[in-house]
Order: sequence, then C-alpha cells, then structure tokens
Amino acid sequence: AMYAASKAAMNAFSEGLWSDLAGSNIHVAIVNPGPIDTEIWLKEDEPNAYHGRKYPPEIVTDAIFEAIERRRYEMTVPRRNPMLVTARFLRLFLPNLLRFGLAKSDPVPAEVVEQARARALRGKRLGDLSEG
Repeated sequence: AMYAASKAAMNAFSEGLWSDLAGSNIHVAIVNPGPIDTEIWLKEDEPNAYHGRKYPPEIVTDAIFEAIERRRYEMTVPRRNPMLVTARFLRLFLPNLLRFGLAKSDPVPAEVVEQARARALRGKRLGDLSEG
C-alpha cells in the first residue's frame, strides 16, 4: 500500500507541477515503469514478488528520451504489456473493478494481517520494534 501511495502522490505532484509550469517552456513528464529487470526483484522470498517476464532497463531510458523529445506527459513502459494496459484502462474508466481485481490477485498474507492486528491491540505503532 505504501508503494502504491507513493506512486499516486508522485503522479499528483507531477500533475500539479505540470499545471504550475504551463507556458514556461519547462516540461514535466511521468514515466510509469512496469516489471523492469532490476535488483528489486532479487527478494524472491517475498510472498508478493512478481515472477513474470521482466523487461530490460533500457526501455525506461528510451521512454524518458521519448517523453523529452516529443513532450509527452505520461508514458507507461513497456507500452504493450497486457497487464499494464488493462490496469491503466481500469484505473481510468472502471476504478472499482480494478480495486476488486487487485484485492483478489495480490492479497496480503493472513499472518501479516494478524501480526499487524496483534501489534495494534498492544498499542504498537508502525515501525515500533520494541517488545512489550
């Protein structure tokens, strides 16, 4: 959830910045990378780790240059990845259906929820690792 929230905040910030800078000849662009082959995927033991095809980092570089050269506001890479195209369509036109699908496809493991609930009942805050 934190990762998704940070991406949403970055998109909202970029949109506001784009609006503020309109007419100033300063361009703002958002590049939304999909599963790119980087070290983030090395944590294979994480239950929600993505195990599908990963794309080379160069496609992100190409997208950044295209956004600069063609003054594109938002780009998703890889461009024709069915999962990303579907998610973007659902986010724009059917957001509730997207939320339903995400809830079914990427659940938080029950033991993680139970641990968080137990910590909350003991009055622990997120990040508080002290015992008691």
